[in-house]
Amino acid sequence: MHSLRLTSAVALVAASSVLMTPSAAAQAGPTVVGWGNNTFGELNVPSLPPGMTYVDLASGFDHALALRNDGHVLAWGDDDGGQTDVPDLPPGLLYVKVAAGSDHSMALRSDGSLVAFGWNNEGQCNVPVLPSGLQYTDVVGGFWHSMALRSDGSVVAWGWNNADSAMSLLRL
Repeated sequence: MHSLRLTSAVALVAASSVLMTPSAAAQAGPTVVGWGNNTFGELNVPSLPPGMTYVDLASGFDHALALRNDGHVLAWGDDDGGQTDVPDLPPGLLYVKVAAGSDHSMALRSDGSLVAFGWNNEGQCNVPVLPSGLQYTDVVGGFWHSMALRSDGSVVAWGWNNADSAMSLLRL
């Protein structure tokens, strides 16, 4: 249910017990390993072709997704809501970041657009339309909600809000 960019020696993404660690060979890039309950195949990390590395990793309740260095996303584990059905990229675009909620996934594209897929029971996959001239620059997933940072510094949140208050824009 959390995602983070690998910026230190070890990045841990909890829930599916998937871990990204640096490999022994610096050129090989990080290695992704999984352990624990594997009911839905959430620990079956896909093998990479030669020359490929994982550069970002996210994990939901029973699924995980990883961004390769070529801008493509691989997803695995429970797909009962479509959370591992990564949308095809339009020509000329790449994925640059991944995030996951409990049973939904998100991927940020190189043009600043954002796609969300999977369970949408609380609107967590209904990505808000961007105002003209803005892009999404970062994204995180919560249990049944999502949040994204826009290029103007505002943060938008959507999905489940059990506090019954409007999820609104925040200026950082």
